[in-house]
Amino acid sequence: RHQIFLSLKVIVEELFIVSDRHNPEFTTLESYQAYSDYNEVMEMVETMVSTLATDLLGDTKIEIGSTTVDLKPPWKRLSLRQAIITYAGLDIEEYPEAQSLAAQMRERNVAVTQEDSWGRLVDKLLGDKVEPNLVQPTFLIDYPVEMTPLAKRIPGNPRYVERFEGFINGMEVCNAYSELNDPIEQRLRFEEQEELRKGHGGENFDRLDEEFLTAVEYGMPPTGGLGMGIDRLMMMLSGQSTIREVVLFPHLSWSQEDIFREVDRRVQEVRESAPDATAEHIYKLLDSELPNEVRTRVADGELRSRIEQRS
Repeated sequence: RHQIFLSLKVIVEELFIVSDRHNPEFTTLESYQAYSDYNEVMEMVETMVSTLATDLLGDTKIEIGSTTVDLKPPWKRLSLRQAIITYAGLDIEEYPEAQSLAAQMRERNVAVTQEDSWGRLVDKLLGDKVEPNLVQPTFLIDYPVEMTPLAKRIPGNPRYVERFEGFINGMEVCNAYSELNDPIEQRLRFEEQEELRKGHGGENFDRLDEEFLTAVEYGMPPTGGLGMGIDRLMMMLSGQSTIREVVLFPHLSWSQEDIFREVDRRVQEVRESAPDATAEHIYKLLDSELPNEVRTRVADGELRSRIEQRS
């Protein structure tokens, strides 16, 4: 057997959100296991993470701020649909069109745009209403097919695919699924994504990849694929509150005075353009629009406090 080890540092020049949990540079672990599915990958993840905690800290229980989290397997499994019903009071199957789902989300004070696709709306629901509640280790499983074009459908339930995301303390630490190895269905999925892209302002859908399709046509066994954020995991295991504390060379050119001056300036701009904007609305705007080198050095609590003071 041959083993190939590849280490890459991921650099993202454009991020939708930069915060104490996001950074333009990050380390990721990616793995693929032949003749397995997402159930086996879940078992691998919970075993690996709990073993790390035990080896490093002597216990599966870790302290994250004032919260005690127990990483001992098995972790909770919760379907995406049921999670949204539980935490948002909304059944996504009752609103299969983007327009009707967006209307329900507005009633629940979730920010949406006319360009958002149905899958993008579901993703926003997760981030706003569900993820903050997933404190103890939880696998959110079974995602709508629209959200994951490279994943295999659930037998007997074709509206959903065999995908999961792992959450600890309200933070996503991994994303995985049973790989779609049917080249005919994979091509159809890519074509559907291209049509969605045209109808939703170039939203970030997967593009048709002929080389990938050719490789799948040659033959791909049942496979479980995983992507895990190493920096976030290290944050939790080392008791850090911001990702910049575990990134080797964070960008530190802004002084603290410059940072707060920039935050105050942005708050004032929002106040002038939208006098009725709530503190939460301003937070969401700044969370996504502040320069990377500023946002990565301001913890969520600091940013919220600064906004409250200036409101």
